Amino acid sequence: MIRAMDIIFSHATALAIIRSWRSSGEVPTCPQTHPLPSVPSLTEKVTVDALSELLAAASVRPEALIRGEHRLDVLCSREGTRPHGRYVCGHVAPHDLKGYRQLWMKGGSRMSSVGLTLSQLATSLPLCELLDVANELEGGYSRDPVRPVLGAARFDISPFISKDEVLWELFRLPRGRTTERARTAVALSCPNAWSPREGILATMLVLPCHEGGYDLGPITLNQRLTADSPAITSLRSRVPDISFHQAPIGLNYDGREHLALSLLERTAMEVGLHPGDGSAFQELRSVRGAIRRKYVDDRRRDRDLATMGLETMVVTSEDMDDIRSLDLLMLQVIARIEHHVGIHLWEQRTCIDDPRCTARRQEVLAHLLDNHT
Repeated sequence: MIRAMDIIFSHATALAIIRSWRSSGEVPTCPQTHPLPSVPSLTEKVTVDALSELLAAASVRPEALIRGEHRLDVLCSREGTRPHGRYVCGHVAPHDLKGYRQLWMKGGSRMSSVGLTLSQLATSLPLCELLDVANELEGGYSRDPVRPVLGAARFDISPFISKDEVLWELFRLPRGRTTERARTAVALSCPNAWSPREGILATMLVLPCHEGGYDLGPITLNQRLTADSPAITSLRSRVPDISFHQAPIGLNYDGREHLALSLLERTAMEVGLHPGDGSAFQELRSVRGAIRRKYVDDRRRDRDLATMGLETMVVTSEDMDDIRSLDLLMLQVIARIEHHVGIHLWEQRTCIDDPRCTARRQEVLAHLLDNHT
């Protein structure tokens, strides 16, 4: 019979477990890592019942991970039989486990640490996606563990790990191609993203041009700015979504539901269906008033940030649906950076004008939006 300590979840399954914890609010209070001294030999058959029991004990919904064609990734030693089958995919660990770290889970099973997980994912993920996963784990949101693109994300949560902690783990691992790719991704990562789209936008901004990005980093996400003279701002402090280090330029992302227009539409339809219902009309007035207040606050935010010395531009979800629209926005950002600092960003401009680079950016953006792990 498989014991809990015989199972070490890894690769994409380790990432899915972290997402499951964060999405359900079951994050361990202190997810400290520990050295991984050895990897067990999985000589016995790993059954779905055993896996379900281990995951449930670790506060992970088994049905969220054990389904369809998704097999669970586990580590095994060379001395054992690599487990394969409908539910498990075994990955042989090297003999030398120096620098390998693990997270203990409730119930006694284990999983790869974040740094080790990213190094494992680097065997299959492109740099853009690896970077975006790092943004997620260092940010205030979590993608759905099973349907990362179409599933509901969880917002307003604490980062699972800091950038410094991940780098510390990665630099303890032996040098190798996948570890170097993971280090590059984390070095470029942008902590404190608040949504998947914000994380993707940050990824596109800091990725090197030859990797399908705009190479406009470094940037800072959601840093609170405080006015020197609060008497001339509507609020003492404001938070731009993205700030560029090269110049006092910022970006604010407005998604499709930024102004809750679909809620306004549904409320208006209720009034049409029940014309004599005073409560429905009152609800419509309330929703319309909330949207107007949100719009007014956005405009005041822009003025406040300008007073604090930060020029901001708005990025809409439509800008990210079409690479030509995003390229135009980035050319506008480049023009403002050049205006402020008096330099020419020739490499970035050339990359935007190059058809091959444009095709690469379109490919990267589409992958991040539609095919995320």
